[in-house]
Amino acid sequence: MSCDAEAKTVPTRYSTPHGYHEFWEVASERGKSVSSLTTGDMSIVRERVVEHIQGYTRRQRSAFRKLSGLRMVRTADKAHREVITGGSW
Repeated sequence: MSCDAEAKTVPTRYSTPHGYHEFWEVASERGKSVSSLTTGDMSIVRERVVEHIQGYTRRQRSAFRKLSGLRMVRTADKAHREVITGGSW
């Protein structure tokens, strides 16, 4: 199998949405299939998913701050106001 074909069939952290990679990772570490993960295994999956999403969120915030002309909003109400007013300050 070529590297290209393999890359298309093996899920990676970068080609799958948050939360999928961690299932395969934990199953692989335990020598199990994803369908046979126990409640304890699932709590480990959850911890890793939350950790990865929090890291991703931190990186996004950092990247967005570097973009000129953008203002961060912290609530849905503020975001809604920005959309309605067209972002006029």
